[in-house]
Amino acid sequence: MALFNLIDKTGIVECVVFPETYESLKDKLQEDGVVVVEGDLVTDFETEKKKLVVRRILLPEEVERELKVVFKFHEGLIKEGFLEKLRNFLKRLSDPEEGVPTYITLSTADGRIFEIELGKEYWVLPNANNLNLLKTKLGKHVEIS
Repeated sequence: MALFNLIDKTGIVECVVFPETYESLKDKLQEDGVVVVEGDLVTDFETEKKKLVVRRILLPEEVERELKVVFKFHEGLIKEGFLEKLRNFLKRLSDPEEGVPTYITLSTADGRIFEIELGKEYWVLPNANNLNLLKTKLGKHVEIS
């Protein structure tokens, strides 16, 4: 098991890695190391502080190979001006050099599913601020994996 503080420009969060997860991730944890952490944000009922229960840790060199952003929409959500708003939003978060592959998955009323890989000019830069913004603004419509 491991406990550590994850620090970025948005603040500090305490991270918890349970024993079964720790065994597979321990080689990636080093003091002052740079990592990308994926997990579940929970509230400690005793202290009422937020903690991140870690499920996965990626080293910077692994992020580009493994991370992708997928927007999932049903055709009923696509109204006039929607795609233009999405395009402008993505432009603010994108970095053609360091962004990760970004996709739109569109499902139709008759059950068909279309996946579109966006051009590099829309590839999202996977920093904490951008990923939090995506989750806040688009919630269930965005998957970061």
